[in-house]
Amino acid sequence: MCGKLEKSMYGTRDAAQNWEEEYAGFMEEIKFVWGTASPCVFHHEERNIRAVIHGDEFTMLGHEDQLNWFREKIRSKVR
Repeated sequence: MCGKLEKSMYGTRDAAQNWEEEYAGFMEEIKFVWGTASPCVFHHEERNIRAVIHGDEFTMLGHEDQLNWFREKIRSKVR
C-alpha cells in the first residue's frame, strides 16, 4: 500500500524547506524584511524588532510591547 502526503510531515525531505516558506511568508505578511547576510534574520523597521529563526526556534529582540504585538500575530496564525 502507498499513500501521498498532502502536507509536510516532520522528518520528510522537503519538510524544512516547506516550513521556511511558511514562516518567511508570514514574516513578510506582517512587514518584516529579510536580512541581507542571512535568510534566517528578519527586521521590522517600524516596530524595531529583530528576529533570528533557526528551525522552529524564534529568537526575538525588541521592546516588550512590540514583542507582545508579535506574540499576538503569531498566535493568531497558528491557532
